[in-house]
Amino acid sequence: MISRIVYSSAATEPWSANELEQLLTELREKNRKQDITGVLIFADGVFMQVLEGDRSVLDTLMPKIRDDSRHHKVTVFHDAAIDERSFKKWRMAYASPSAEELSMWAELEGTGSIDDLLAHLQANPQLLPGFLVNIISTLAAK
Repeated sequence: MISRIVYSSAATEPWSANELEQLLTELREKNRKQDITGVLIFADGVFMQVLEGDRSVLDTLMPKIRDDSRHHKVTVFHDAAIDERSFKKWRMAYASPSAEELSMWAELEGTGSIDDLLAHLQANPQLLPGFLVNIISTLAAK
């Protein structure tokens, strides 16, 4: 069974472009081996990640993610079975949008910060499908 998990977390330290590139290289190789697809978004010290893969693989992965010292405050917004992958072409796509861009993706004009946006998404999970569609559209246009 294929599932999707969407979560956010806060970086424990500032990240350089080189460190992010190394992380993406590491994630893409691991994801290839485990048949995981998704996207990593990094904005204002906050990670947001969409993971798609076999339920048992994701269930094994999430405790490792929670225990990773590079971030904290792991908050899961969505965890459910899916009929098909949204990010099937990407082992780990990457975007580093501004808070304003994230607000537009979530169709929440005027959200002041990443924390405000995440709180709004958590309180209104029905916004998540549109948010994912807008992320995919942005990535596909690059």
